Amino acid sequence: MESDGSIRINYGEYEHWKYDKFARVVNNMLLRRENVDLHKFQVCFKGYHLINFKDVRTWIQYVVNHGVEVLDVNLGRYDKTFLPRCIFACRSLEELNLQMGEAPKDDLEHKGLMLSDKICLPSLKKLNLCDVEVDTLSLRQIISGSPGLEDVHLSNSTQHLELVKSNMLKMLEIHGFFALQGNDRETTSSMSIAGMTFKCPLLETLIILCSKDDVEIGKTVAAMVALGIGLEKIQVFFYEDIERAERWGVSLEELKKQDALDKMLKENREKVKGSNARSDNNNDGDEMEDEDYYSDEEEMDDEDSEMDDEDDDDDM
Repeated sequence: MESDGSIRINYGEYEHWKYDKFARVVNNMLLRRENVDLHKFQVCFKGYHLINFKDVRTWIQYVVNHGVEVLDVNLGRYDKTFLPRCIFACRSLEELNLQMGEAPKDDLEHKGLMLSDKICLPSLKKLNLCDVEVDTLSLRQIISGSPGLEDVHLSNSTQHLELVKSNMLKMLEIHGFFALQGNDRETTSSMSIAGMTFKCPLLETLIILCSKDDVEIGKTVAAMVALGIGLEKIQVFFYEDIERAERWGVSLEELKKQDALDKMLKENREKVKGSNARSDNNNDGDEMEDEDYYSDEEEMDDEDSEMDDEDDDDDM
């Protein structure tokens, strides 16, 4: 579980154990561990695993007290009481990854996990949130409380972002958008950009992930450009392409190159096919002209023959 200053707890590797035994092993490991700082802590549960959130909070409190720099929490389920406030006041934290689960359908107030209203992460440079509610206010709190934040990934987390303002942000990735209308909740494949403003002078890359069925993506990109983001900074990836790349075991760049090659070959085949069709039409026209020419010659020969016969009759 621990090596080179990192602790990795993945219950999926110990599913044959009862949870109580697993928790005791983790607790004993932390108790016996030397009192030294920790570089990385990773805890992972699947959505169907039984979890005692009190245990997980205790483990997170331990690593925060030991100066953890990278915190990766993937629980696959929702619990509004889970997140200990100490996460958002960890002065040593440089990278934070939170992957939670969606709220149950009977929770009409929230779609995903709510962030703390007080955030102070002076060392944070990279943030990855999945199924965590983020709106304009909470994003402003994250950015103001994390003055060195450069890289933000929001998956199934954004809610009505009206303003993205940061003097340090270089990378922003957004996919999945929660649209809240009264007590009705619906999930769409891309964020709403109506009324949005970007003030990120150092922004180098904006990544949008959506489905090929999203007919609004063209308008979204155009709106981003109108908001002052250079087209060369915007990258759009489709879920279908990501799935194909994973299935074929290639990178998205390799997949794009292959798709471009396939498209070029298809266009070339269509051009050759069209050229052959035009050539066949021209040949048919030449044959018809030849037939007309020979037909005219035959008619002229017949007329000459008839005239010769008439001359012979006159001589007689």
